[in-house]
Amino acid sequence: MKCPICNHEKMNNVYSMERMPYSVFWQDDKIIPTIDLVVSMCDTCSLLFQSSAYADNEYDAVMQKVYNAYQLMDSSIRPFPISEDSIGYALKFLSDTVDFSHIVNVLEVGSNRGDFLYHLKFRFSHINIIGIEPSNLDFVGVPTVRAFFSRNIFLNKFDLVIVRHVLEHIKHPVNFLSDIKAILADEGKLFIEVPNTMNDLMEKIEVFNPDHVCYFTAQSMNRLVEESDMSLLTIGDEDGVPLMVLMSNAVTMRTHNSYDNSKEIKALIGEYRKSMDDTVRSVKELINKGYKIIFYGSKNTFLWFYNALDVSIVHTPLKEHVLAVIDDSAERIGKRVSGFSVKDFGYLNAIKDEEIVFILCAARDNAKAMINKIKKLGLKDYKIILPWIGEVV
Repeated sequence: MKCPICNHEKMNNVYSMERMPYSVFWQDDKIIPTIDLVVSMCDTCSLLFQSSAYADNEYDAVMQKVYNAYQLMDSSIRPFPISEDSIGYALKFLSDTVDFSHIVNVLEVGSNRGDFLYHLKFRFSHINIIGIEPSNLDFVGVPTVRAFFSRNIFLNKFDLVIVRHVLEHIKHPVNFLSDIKAILADEGKLFIEVPNTMNDLMEKIEVFNPDHVCYFTAQSMNRLVEESDMSLLTIGDEDGVPLMVLMSNAVTMRTHNSYDNSKEIKALIGEYRKSMDDTVRSVKELINKGYKIIFYGSKNTFLWFYNALDVSIVHTPLKEHVLAVIDDSAERIGKRVSGFSVKDFGYLNAIKDEEIVFILCAARDNAKAMINKIKKLGLKDYKIILPWIGEVV
């Protein structure tokens, strides 16, 4: 096994989780495949990567099916285009770091519905935009090539290529960036946005999952730029937002970044794992006191927390302690996941005297609104758990 970035062979396993389910987009009464997930850290460049993705012979075949059904934005709750506020940090980063007077042709790899390109075109009306997206979406809002990215698809060169929340899925990132480099103009720019692993560990967001292969920090991203024979222009490494990187096809003198943050990463992973274990322990204690579980949210966080809880309970099946799985998304209602038929929030109106523990399995920025909805039910005895933080009310 070699590091996917620097090709060195020395590494340590730093995290593991048994029977981790793949993405919820493999859904509706189908058996969701699992993997015994293992994360390793390269001793040389400190890249965190899912070594189990390389060791499991089924991984690529499973992920191919997952990507075919990938739909990140549910049109029933997020009309096109999404609010500019939700992607404003990335738009601002590009506006501040790129001189768009020299940008004409723009490509986004993994463009989904095209929300980001739509807002970019609105800001800079002179640019030509096109996306490439392999998922079988029922709607796209910008010109889109329906395919997996390949350098051979495009004959022209691009002044700017955008790769948002794609690179963490790629098993061979240096090769991927080499293909991007081939379609960049001589002075072309590449903008990459990935989850900020350091931030996510500190905020106790589900970091390590089967769908993601690489988990980037500013240090490992810097090394990736070097190994890709491109020039780093700037890195946006701020609290509360993803990691953002702008690089150029114009190669300058290569300078190796020797900064080592491996001890900090290992310490954060230790704190993160402890928080996970403490949260699971808290739910088990509530179950032992007679509380019933309602999962609020039925997508990936539900799958991953349900699995962690299920693995830890040995005396009785977890399903015996679950009243329901509910969701606010009309697209999810009636779908089956982990043996449960997803119900809408109205289901809770019939619940009055039960001792309930709500587990909020949704994006953190939705948590406040979800908590307010629960409070309005007027329940007498309830707890609210936020993975992987613990009780929040």
